[in-house]
Amino acid sequence: MNKELYKILSDIITIVGVPTRVSGFKYLRDAIVFCIGDSSLARSLTKNLYPLVAKYNCTTSTCVERAIRHAIDVGYNTGKMSNINSIFGLEIFDRYYKPTNGEFISLVADRLALKGYEVKK
Repeated sequence: MNKELYKILSDIITIVGVPTRVSGFKYLRDAIVFCIGDSSLARSLTKNLYPLVAKYNCTTSTCVERAIRHAIDVGYNTGKMSNINSIFGLEIFDRYYKPTNGEFISLVADRLALKGYEVKK
C-alpha cells in the first residue's frame, strides 16, 4: 500500500468537494488506485472496475457505482468541482458540467500516472 498516493488522492478528492464521510469517497479513491495500477480498468467500469472495488471492500458493484456517483454529485453540488482545474493546471471542468464516474476516475488516474505515481505492491 502506497500511503503517499492515498494521501494525495484524499487531498484531491477533498479539494473537489467530496467529504470524507461519504462512502463513495473511499470507493472513488480505491477505484483511482486500481486504475493507476492497470489503466485498462478505466475502459470497463461495470464489468471490471466496480466488481474489483466491491470485492476489495466486501460490498456489491451496484453499491460501489451508486456511491461513487453520489460522491461526484456532492462535489459538483458544492461548487468545488472546478477546483480540479487548479490542481491540474488546465481548464477541464466548468461549473456547468458534471463529469461522469469514468471521466473523473480516468482523469485523476491518468494525471497521477503521468506524474510518475505508481501502485507499490
